[in-house]
Amino acid sequence: MEIKIRNLFSALLVIVFASCVAKASQEDHKIETIKGEQIPQDETVVPSKQDTIKKTPQIYLAHNRTWEFDYKNEYFPWDSTDALVVKGIVVDSDDVFYILGGNPVSIAKYKGTSLLGKRDLHINLEGSYDAMMVASDDSIYFVDEQNKTVYSLDKELECSPIAYKLPMAPEDSIAFGMMEQNTFYILTHNRNAEEIWREENHTTWCFEYPNTLKNVYRGKNCIWEMMSGYCKLKAEAEYHQYQGQIGEYRVFLNHYGYDECSVIVANADGDAIYRDLIKGLPPTATVSAYEEHYGALQSNNLNSIANDKLYLTGYNGDTYHFYILEFEIK
Repeated sequence: MEIKIRNLFSALLVIVFASCVAKASQEDHKIETIKGEQIPQDETVVPSKQDTIKKTPQIYLAHNRTWEFDYKNEYFPWDSTDALVVKGIVVDSDDVFYILGGNPVSIAKYKGTSLLGKRDLHINLEGSYDAMMVASDDSIYFVDEQNKTVYSLDKELECSPIAYKLPMAPEDSIAFGMMEQNTFYILTHNRNAEEIWREENHTTWCFEYPNTLKNVYRGKNCIWEMMSGYCKLKAEAEYHQYQGQIGEYRVFLNHYGYDECSVIVANADGDAIYRDLIKGLPPTATVSAYEEHYGALQSNNLNSIANDKLYLTGYNGDTYHFYILEFEIK
């Protein structure tokens, strides 16, 4: 029952749409990556609104590279009894990727598409659907939402993970969160409240790794406001979530659709200056069919900003391929 309440709350809060089952079938598997549109000066983002665009340098979102993984391969961290589910992904420097998945979860380390190592973690992450995972210094961190625990793991995958309990009360139920290089943020709701979607029943937590509490804000949902470089997007852009900063630009994503990802780039003042619609890229599920939930859920945390580049993920349920796409603002 608790998982159902949490998932329903998160769906209302971040407007996570229920998609089809985790194994998606596409009519056209081609990933169309360059559909960008420079927004000219004094043109509105949405014609019905009067949000004007300030004079900005001409930029575009360039698709650099794509990495394809056969997720039916025995080394990919995947539970072969179900469709593809990924519980977290980290893009480190030098094209090194960490992918967390399966049940119980395992983690695989890749250099490009070449496997560098894999470790079974013997941790059950059922009910953890927001894919909170990050690389910080020499460690990988990920969150067990159900048990309110942060795990740390060395980047070489040589040691067993270490568990750190988060200092939360039993009634604090994790809804979602965001993880940055040195700090992470979690939103909880009061599981005993009748109207859990009301902000008065929310709490925003700010931690340093692994579990040192910096700030707590009762009755507030202010995760994005605390993130580095955050600005409020002035244009009407329904369901676009702040993803992070690349140089002087701010990036907002909506990757909750069936087969596309919408990207908006803004300046520091929140003025949208570029938008891109990338088709043929269904978002990967973070909750499996055997977990108790409403619909197959996705999380923007499976997309990331690292090394001043944007990385998007998706999959093809017909060819059993998992994709990582790299983009750069030019």
